[in-house]
Amino acid sequence: MKVLVLDPRNSDPISDLFVIDPYRRTVDSMRLNYVPEMQFDSTSGELLVVDTDRSGRRGNDAASYWLKMYDGKTLRLKREIQTPVRPMYAGLPNRSAGVCGTASGRYVFVLELCKHPERVAYRMRVNRYDRSLDILEQGAPSIDSCVIDFGNMDASDNEIYFHLCCEEPNTVAFGKFDTPDVEFVRMTELASRTYALQETCGGWLDRDSQSIFCTTRQGWIYRARRPPAATSLWMKLPITSPRSVPLKHIHGSQGRLYVGVAKDDLERGLSVASEVWEVSIEDAAVLRVISLPSPVINFVTTAAPPLLIGIDPYLRALYFVDLKSGKLVDELHDFGTMPAEIQLIP
Repeated sequence: MKVLVLDPRNSDPISDLFVIDPYRRTVDSMRLNYVPEMQFDSTSGELLVVDTDRSGRRGNDAASYWLKMYDGKTLRLKREIQTPVRPMYAGLPNRSAGVCGTASGRYVFVLELCKHPERVAYRMRVNRYDRSLDILEQGAPSIDSCVIDFGNMDASDNEIYFHLCCEEPNTVAFGKFDTPDVEFVRMTELASRTYALQETCGGWLDRDSQSIFCTTRQGWIYRARRPPAATSLWMKLPITSPRSVPLKHIHGSQGRLYVGVAKDDLERGLSVASEVWEVSIEDAAVLRVISLPSPVINFVTTAAPPLLIGIDPYLRALYFVDLKSGKLVDELHDFGTMPAEIQLIP
């Protein structure tokens, strides 16, 4: 297993990716470009990265945008493809949402940001790289809203979902790459760009149940599924103010959801959590509350060994917490400038 820690260096033109072997306690690093996003594609065994080159080394002064594929074992670059302008989230992107592989391993989806053809607004489109034909195709659907999460559904290479906010708050949209038809599933009705406690702020796709679990700031969790399956309020975490759920603090594995909880408004404003609540997907029961050594901006879980791994961007510390006992079993320090995201390569 490798633990990947992404450091966007507080929006420098370059970023660092730290590669940790938790058993040997060794740390290597590799250089990426501006505000990268990444996903490990388990089918192809590749690390997928999208980033932005702002250096002008590509032949002009304009920024260029790239999809890169790295071998999951050696982390050597296998191929790179220039893409259209991609959405970039400056600051601390504590979970990537702009790139994903498909179940067959043939395709890679990447998001594109473009101007709306009729009004002063931006539009999100989907592009798909075909590994077999070595071509980049533009998809038919478009989304006029901010995207919290994005991914590929079930075993089809064609089906995609978007977890939305801003212009489409509290909404999950289901579509297909080759048709413009998009089905919007709203969890609760909120006016466009209305700030409210009920707006969902993070999502996790549970592939076993084909459900997207979406959290709100106050700890409500909705279960969104494609119609005609029901979409409804699934459970409420028993938390009260000043506790709340920060942006994108939800992860899942082995029939469990793990939801990060901030103890006060300061933690939530920094998008960090000092507690992780473990919830059973089978019956929506709270199983335990794990207290962390210090607030983390991103965390992941692994079944073998059963660990929760979290990163504190301010102390630049990586924590390994045993999921059975809830106790800290290891920690590593001094990661880069402001590390923001963790992902695993099994």
